[in-house]
Amino acid sequence: MGRLDDLQAQLQAAGLLVLRPEQLHEPAEAAPLDTQGRPVVGGGLMGLARYFEQHPAGYVQLQDPAGLLALGALDLSLLTIECLAPDSDRADALALAIKRAIRNHGVRPTPYTFATARTERSPNLVRHLLTFEVREPGTGV
Repeated sequence: MGRLDDLQAQLQAAGLLVLRPEQLHEPAEAAPLDTQGRPVVGGGLMGLARYFEQHPAGYVQLQDPAGLLALGALDLSLLTIECLAPDSDRADALALAIKRAIRNHGVRPTPYTFATARTERSPNLVRHLLTFEVREPGTGV
């Protein structure tokens, strides 16, 4: 099981809706569908508004880790986790749940160290970007 698989399972166990990097466009493509699975023209909300209608608590978007350093015995990478919700309260709740889930990771010491947070706001969307340092045993290369 890879790092993202492990993290996804951990966050889902905390009750969060988690999308993997390859699912990045799913919320933007959300639309009402006809009986043949095609988007209905004029069928109501589409895109992110439709996704939030289906998932009002918001969702977590995982990004691929960015390799930073390979130090022989230790590999260090950065992992960004996005919390997307229709308002600040729900985005804040997602961010808190992520931090709690990572802090309660079964491995001690946890491989995740909180590094930075950034917030972006637009109408009907609050996006927190949480960045964690991930320390793992190195490949020795």
